[in-house]
Amino acid sequence: SLRLCHRLDLGTGGLVMLAFGPEPLAAALDAMRRGRIVKRYRCLVRGRWESGGEDPDGFATRDAWLEKPERGIRVYIHESDGAGRLPIRTRFRLLRVFHDAGPDGEAVSELEVELGTGRTHQIRAHLAWLGHPVLGDGLYGQNSYNRHFTDTAGGKVRRQQLFATSLHFGMLEKNHRLAYLSNRRFEAPPRYSVCIEGL
Repeated sequence: SLRLCHRLDLGTGGLVMLAFGPEPLAAALDAMRRGRIVKRYRCLVRGRWESGGEDPDGFATRDAWLEKPERGIRVYIHESDGAGRLPIRTRFRLLRVFHDAGPDGEAVSELEVELGTGRTHQIRAHLAWLGHPVLGDGLYGQNSYNRHFTDTAGGKVRRQQLFATSLHFGMLEKNHRLAYLSNRRFEAPPRYSVCIEGL
């Protein structure tokens, strides 16, 4: 039977990986744990992303600590370690800026995001903590801001503009169950539903 290898947050669209049976599932989880499968996302965020600290691929790495309380659905990001906090690493690359797209002439940026760790709500919470909440995210952003935008059907934007767009398999050992997927990339374009000129 088909089994999910990973999950997406409610309201996040895009690629998910399924395994046919327990052995392929175990192999996929092993490859993920060892960093042999890279997941990338694309999103629209509030404001102009300020560049700095990019690597040769254009990604800037941001480290922080995530706290997930026992109650409630929100997680919290911190600059330093503490009780109940887990380290997170997220990489961001600026793709383009839409000037004057938000209220009061504020910009909207499109980012590509790569997860170094896979914690609950990591991308959404980390971006909001950095001052760039995902457009349409009512949990970590502001609904007063989100209401400025309309969707492609003419109504209000009702989902976060965040999509899993790429799964890249690195080199796997020849005897690995998923070795036939070595160096293969699977991609799906983001399906933004917000009306922004030039998008």
